[in-house]
Amino acid sequence: MRDWDCYRWITIFGGFVAVALACAAGANDVAASFGTSIGSGALSMTQATMMASLMEFIGATVMGDRNLDSMQFNLILRERPPDAGLFMWGLFIAIIAATVCLAFATYLELPVSSTLAVIGGIIGMALTARGLQAIYWNGRPVRNIGGVLEIILSWFLAPLIAAVASFLFFGFTKMIFLRTEHAGKRILQFMPVYYGLTVMVLIFFVIYKVSRGHFRLSGILATLLAFVSRFLSSVLIAVSEEPTQPIAIAIAPEKEAPPGPHDHSTQQQEQDMSPEEMIKQFNQLRVLDTVYEGEDEGNASPDVSVSLSVPQKIDYDRDVIVRHALAEKFDDKVEELFSFLQVLTACVASFAHGSNDVAAIMGPYAAVVQIFNHRPDVPNRDIDVWILAMAGIGVSLGFALFGWKLSRCLGGRLTFMTPSRGYSAQLCALATILFASRTELPISTTHVVVGAIVGVGAADNIKNVNWKLVMAFVMAWIATLVSACGIAAALYSFTVFSPAYTVA
Repeated sequence: MRDWDCYRWITIFGGFVAVALACAAGANDVAASFGTSIGSGALSMTQATMMASLMEFIGATVMGDRNLDSMQFNLILRERPPDAGLFMWGLFIAIIAATVCLAFATYLELPVSSTLAVIGGIIGMALTARGLQAIYWNGRPVRNIGGVLEIILSWFLAPLIAAVASFLFFGFTKMIFLRTEHAGKRILQFMPVYYGLTVMVLIFFVIYKVSRGHFRLSGILATLLAFVSRFLSSVLIAVSEEPTQPIAIAIAPEKEAPPGPHDHSTQQQEQDMSPEEMIKQFNQLRVLDTVYEGEDEGNASPDVSVSLSVPQKIDYDRDVIVRHALAEKFDDKVEELFSFLQVLTACVASFAHGSNDVAAIMGPYAAVVQIFNHRPDVPNRDIDVWILAMAGIGVSLGFALFGWKLSRCLGGRLTFMTPSRGYSAQLCALATILFASRTELPISTTHVVVGAIVGVGAADNIKNVNWKLVMAFVMAWIATLVSACGIAAALYSFTVFSPAYTVA
């Protein structure tokens, strides 16, 4: 009879590595939820960190998928290693491989999926342990399509759906409201519609998660609450004097002051500037000034640093600054109306990440704990709550320390970001996640948000999207899967199939 206490160290060190994986996921994945809000100036890094910590923790512990049998890593495994101890070791190695890949991607400012890295590690371990027959490559007994092929296709299909949706949504908002002569007045009249639509999507998502997939119940309650929120927002806008004052100023500036020689279009002014003048003006006015602060007030250096972590240089290159300067601008007062909606959708997107991705990345470690506690029986039981809580804390810590890197990338380097653009991207990303949940597509929240941001940028102007960066993202998604698979396969081979000296 084997002494299972000899495997206790795997559960202990596996816990430390799992927390490291959660930190890496927080630094990489959470920026997809709050990067647009930070980049547009709707939230500071401190505010985003506080909100992300709360939403990720609640999403993981309260609404996280706790069924081990439904985890993506279990859906691709046809055969496990013959020995339960080796299976524990293989899962431990997969966690290490995923952590290394996520940390390296974060260092390079490439938004990849934490579940993508975990799946790659599991594939590498299973291939080395049992060969090609150990993986469901295409199809499962209960579905015509499934396994690795379905996961890979959905990881690329979902961002395309989100991109098309955000392209159409922001294009409609821009043409009908933002570009009109009296944009402030018109958007204020239709703001209840936006509130109703937003509340419908958000409530539908929350109820759908709480009810564990009851689509009809979620739709009925979400529709009712959407009409209620639309009515309440209409009443509040009608009876409140405060919100109408800035709009009146925004849509009728000629009543406050006579026109001067500098009242022509801001965009035309920027187009007449040389690139050097654009860079100088942009550095003075908008290099994440609401997010990052100077390292030393007495230092005249233009370098800025993150206030929550070790000092790091924050700047944009020339191409990004010129792209921002040439992007179409809308009235600041009108943009402010979208700030609350953008923050609201960002919070729910973070909640969605906590309930979907955080639980998924902790699946391998939860399986290690289950195997150790129940010996070779390996029952399909729920993930322990303390594991999900540990993951929520790790994700929050990772975003607080290193989330600024991907927030800068998604909030500025990819395309120009404002509250109206960020709101459109986040809302369409959530709608895509709901669609995928309904159709049981195994998607990545990070991939969906990236696709939605690209769609918004393309709706603004196709030249305002950093397409080189988009291609780098796609290549990083592929490289993450391959590298995690390779690292796990190498570690498993070196440790399991190396020559061993045994005493007769």
